[in-house]
Amino acid sequence: MSKQTIRKGFTLVELLVVIAIIGVLVGLLLPAVQSAREAARRTQCINNMRQLGLALHNHHDSFGTLPPGWKTSTTAGSQGNGVALWGWGAMILPYIEEGALSDQLKPKDVFMQDAVTSLWSSYQPLMTTSMTGFRCPSDDGPITNIGRSFPGFNNKGAAALSTSNYIGNNNSRSSAQFDDPQTGGIFFEDRGLKFGDIRDGTSKTILLGERRWQYSDINGQLTSARAGVVFGINARQVGQRGRNAVVGDGGQKINYNHTNTNRSARGFSSNHPSGAVFVLSDASVRFVIDSIDADINTNNQQTRNAAVNSTFERLLARKDGQPIGDY
Repeated sequence: MSKQTIRKGFTLVELLVVIAIIGVLVGLLLPAVQSAREAARRTQCINNMRQLGLALHNHHDSFGTLPPGWKTSTTAGSQGNGVALWGWGAMILPYIEEGALSDQLKPKDVFMQDAVTSLWSSYQPLMTTSMTGFRCPSDDGPITNIGRSFPGFNNKGAAALSTSNYIGNNNSRSSAQFDDPQTGGIFFEDRGLKFGDIRDGTSKTILLGERRWQYSDINGQLTSARAGVVFGINARQVGQRGRNAVVGDGGQKINYNHTNTNRSARGFSSNHPSGAVFVLSDASVRFVIDSIDADINTNNQQTRNAAVNSTFERLLARKDGQPIGDY
């Protein structure tokens, strides 16, 4: 009588236990991996914004002022309402190792309106490429900003220019074309500030901040904040939509998440958890949490109180004269 062969192996119960353990380990590991990836993306975003802050300082060293938020004139003359205008991003290109691009765009000599209309065939490849130095790695927006398109050539369609996630500080309350003596920030039309104009101190005043492409609102629906545009604004004095392509204001909390797209398209926000990255006027970089003290109502919008009376507003207003505590 032959001996029975005994085969060794896992039982079904043992196999299920091993699978369960692997599932638990994967479940524990994935958040850690995602957290590490987000930390790396945030570090890259911080580096991007630091470089922009330094570029603005280099512009100040060269010309004695920061660039204006957007400008209406070139060496060829000046332009009126309803036209596209170069913004601060185009003016600092030589200081972020994009001197060749600046030489081709000629923002000092060519009207931006001409660049996106009669000269579009030659300018299109220059103004629609991905500008990684202006993009937050955590953002999922398109390469060109279809949400802030520029007027097309001979009505043949709109021109979408390179997207930017980084915008200038315009006002502590509502977006403004010109400076306000109480609530004004840094970037306005045709006026480039000196560091001496920042009365509250460069280390206590925001220079740049982030804006995301889209977000999930309080109803769980994807809503567009439309980020910004690298090179300029699509129209002068058409509501606030034009200038908000290059600047933002404090009329809503950081990471505003309600359904008002006009609000989200004006404010500061990011896809980083719990806050956004900001550059202060001394070129230092801070991550500011979205629960920072701000004068807002239950809809995450500012109250009608005109005073600069919250930490976030004081960081944006450059000459309110009030101390800023920890944030």
